[in-house]
Amino acid sequence: MTTLRILLAGLLGACGLVVFTAMPSHACSCVVASTDDYVEWADAIFTGTVVEVTPPPQRPVMSSGDPVTHTFDVETVHEGDVASTAEVTSAMSGASCGLEGLRIGTSYLVYAESGHRGLSANLCGGTGPASPARVDGVERVLGTGGPPATAVPDSVVLASLADGLGVFRGWW
Repeated sequence: MTTLRILLAGLLGACGLVVFTAMPSHACSCVVASTDDYVEWADAIFTGTVVEVTPPPQRPVMSSGDPVTHTFDVETVHEGDVASTAEVTSAMSGASCGLEGLRIGTSYLVYAESGHRGLSANLCGGTGPASPARVDGVERVLGTGGPPATAVPDSVVLASLADGLGVFRGWW
């Protein structure tokens, strides 16, 4: 009888460990929103074609939230200050709300947030293929988009700075 009690106590203890130490799992769950909502949430909105997808460095242990960088050739800017080439980070997996499945050579309408690490986007933010209906929806809210910002070449900035300070005259 004592052996049976010890066995039952051990079995209950093992079951208790499984039940009380299990970690909750989380998955990305998005609520469908309107174009107005997506526009309100985004800091930058643009249409661009994916030209490169850079995965995170390989490590022995990876997370679905590790960042992937999507590089876009920007065609039209609907909101924000976006250059002709934009890098947008996202989690590498849709399980962590990442922009999983963006294909090189495909044009997307991107709703991005701006932070200390640059632009980022997620599965729930409205980013998707740049279909005419999707682009028309944004233009109904924001008006027609414009060209991307053009970067000023470094040589022009240095020449202007040097001229303004009155230094390096005659060096070029």
